[in-house]
Amino acid sequence: MRRAIVAVLALLATGLTGCGMGDRVITGTAIGVAEDGTKSDAHERDTRTTVLEPVDADGFPARGWRVDPGRTGGSIDCSYPESSPSAVSDDIVRCTPNAAAADTCFAADDPGQALCLIDPFSNTVVEYAVAGAIAAVTAPADPRPIGLVLDNGDKCRLRVGGAWSAPESHPDYVGYYSCDAAGDAAIWGPPEGGGIDESASQWSVEYGWITGQLTTQRVVEAFYTGRAE
Repeated sequence: MRRAIVAVLALLATGLTGCGMGDRVITGTAIGVAEDGTKSDAHERDTRTTVLEPVDADGFPARGWRVDPGRTGGSIDCSYPESSPSAVSDDIVRCTPNAAAADTCFAADDPGQALCLIDPFSNTVVEYAVAGAIAAVTAPADPRPIGLVLDNGDKCRLRVGGAWSAPESHPDYVGYYSCDAAGDAAIWGPPEGGGIDESASQWSVEYGWITGQLTTQRVVEAFYTGRAE
């Protein structure tokens, strides 16, 4: 079953020039559903979920987004029909190679190009040349956030392939998200899960480094991806 997305609109203001979270104006109220079916404002302790919509239906950067001129180049293959793991809209495709971090790509207005969301904490997309056609795909039934903001202030991005070592304190764990903190912090968990405990209204993760003990961090905000109308 698709996760309930409690905040499904991210309207980004025009005139943004930076790439940080502070540059983005995100509007929309997190809405919760009570047991009687009525809607109410979500409590501050609840994890906020937001859908990023960087590309419009015509294949252009959406309002408030721009192509990063410093990260163009290279070619990716989007022909295999695999949806982006973070998608809540159809036709957001995962492309190869993994080294391109092109797991969230949209067909651009130019048939030979794709616009990919590499950094969910910026207001930019990266333009890639596409080898062949871009597959039509259906959004996954149970999408995973492309990015998380934790209560310790760290920002974490969904893993895109690669070989990771296991944390010494939990040698059976795997890494699910890489985080900005110095020293390659990550979100870890058992291999059969997704790295996020969603059993409560405020989600939590196991966070830390390969060495040392992992700590439990609350998830302040989780970002999914969609297509702007």
